[in-house]
Amino acid sequence: MLNRTLGKARVADNLASIDLPELTTTKDTVKASNAIIAAVRNGKLGTDDAAKLASLVDLARRSIETDQLAERLAQLEQEIGR
Repeated sequence: MLNRTLGKARVADNLASIDLPELTTTKDTVKASNAIIAAVRNGKLGTDDAAKLASLVDLARRSIETDQLAERLAQLEQEIGR
């Protein structure tokens, strides 16, 4: 049913040639974004695939930032005795 709703997942052959870092910090997401842009500029990646990858990189960035904010909030609450 998901295949009919979302379509079959496919992996573009040219995505394997894109070297993205492991996304564990926000700096990693900047590096990944730069790599995606460079791949489009060099003709290794189409804009549709680049947009999909960029969306995943942005999802990782937001997750990392949310986790960092939660850690900072917990630390501040501990410091003020909550």
